[in-house]
Amino acid sequence: MSLYYESSGNGSRNICFVHGFTQTGKSWIEAANSIGDATNTFIDAPDHGESQGTSLTLQESGDAIAKIAHGMVLIGYSMGARMALHAALQHPQSLTGLVLVSGTPGIEDMAERTSRVQSDDALAQHIESVGTLVFIEEWIRQPLFAKSE
Repeated sequence: MSLYYESSGNGSRNICFVHGFTQTGKSWIEAANSIGDATNTFIDAPDHGESQGTSLTLQESGDAIAKIAHGMVLIGYSMGARMALHAALQHPQSLTGLVLVSGTPGIEDMAERTSRVQSDDALAQHIESVGTLVFIEEWIRQPLFAKSE
């Protein structure tokens, strides 16, 4: 139940990053480089990047991430934020801080949750029909990911 990760820098602040869906730990490098005096650790989430073939439940992901991020501030984006939240809830003494970017603990309302499951199933079918590479190109063309010049 081990995830791939790599670290860089030798600063006094220890920060661990978990990326969003279709990304990898490398997605955080530019943002991490803007933080001074830090040692940064970048995790590839289950079935992403170098963690391909490592399938974990949300709870197992929380355990694996908490083990890697022990003694660090944990930062997660979107899907990574959900996993980071589980790491913090399951191992509250393990982390020195938590930053969640665009993440939620989940949908409580059953009708909304059912709708989201249907939407996610349709998205999964689309990914299977067009392939991962085409889907990633579609995904990153969304305005949310546009770089401002």
